[in-house]
Amino acid sequence: MHLPTLLATLLLLLSTPMITGCDSDTAPRRQYRVGIINPSSGLNEVVEGFKQGLAEQGFKNGDNLSYIDYGPVKMNEVANSVKNMLAQNIDLLYTTSTRATQIAKQTTEGTDVAIVFAPVFAPEKTGIVDSLPRPGGNVTGVKVGGSSGNTFHWLMSALPGTKHVFVPYHCTDPAAQLCFTDMSLAAQRAGVAVDVANVTNKAELEAALANIPAHTDAIWLSCSPLIFSNIDEIVAAATARKLPVASTTHQQEEGVMLSYGVNNIALGKQASRIAAQILRGAAPAEIPVETAEFFLSINLAIADQLGIEIPTHVLQQANNITREEVAPKQDRPAP
Repeated sequence: MHLPTLLATLLLLLSTPMITGCDSDTAPRRQYRVGIINPSSGLNEVVEGFKQGLAEQGFKNGDNLSYIDYGPVKMNEVANSVKNMLAQNIDLLYTTSTRATQIAKQTTEGTDVAIVFAPVFAPEKTGIVDSLPRPGGNVTGVKVGGSSGNTFHWLMSALPGTKHVFVPYHCTDPAAQLCFTDMSLAAQRAGVAVDVANVTNKAELEAALANIPAHTDAIWLSCSPLIFSNIDEIVAAATARKLPVASTTHQQEEGVMLSYGVNNIALGKQASRIAAQILRGAAPAEIPVETAEFFLSINLAIADQLGIEIPTHVLQQANNITREEVAPKQDRPAP
């Protein structure tokens, strides 16, 4: 290289700002907005797990991410809440429950906003995704379901003398419908009679709880935001009648004696890992729907209060056993 050319090159290099690691740290960072649609206070813990999980994935609230979270919203307000979030240019929408996710999918049609759900019951049967391996569209997440028959099996194992089960059934909820179908088949095979109370709102639920049949041996709860949100009232009615409660969800801390379902925090974190993939550029249509892990949980304090002795072989197979008594409703922290 000729000397004049070399000198010119050196001058150009000296006059060009060097890019260092320190300089890149001051560059503008992408700020993400995540909307949350949760129709049930009973699923608040799942939402908390979702937020914790995203923080662990590097998406921290107040740093490179902000949430638009209206708290538990009524189902008839879901569509408007989603529209408000779309107007605020959200990057991703997180939904809980089958019906809320159905509404969110309909409301976001024609947009490129991705939806991550958890929990949803049988998303491939309720029109939320095309298939579990290839969801298609803008929606994917974590499904629950398939635990109803096993929940009933564990109830029969814990209470082998059960002949009549009372079921407050949210008959217009798609998740509850599928859940109840599985449970009914299990009850039929076991030769157990099912007394059903069709409910669609809190007032109807309260009326049903005031008229639990006298021959009832246990109360069985299906998957529904209406049930999640009114667990205190259900447990109070069961306690007054000295009846055990079995649930398809993980609610032993709420006064349920036996449950076979998800761990709420773990479920939220599982959904957060999918959300992180999407925020980093992955297409929801190509991310398979995952299945939540189920846990058998037993509250021995409740069993003792009811004079029920859980068989040893059931206790040996339980994932979680607690002996903690349930505080009265007025003493519990607000959800």
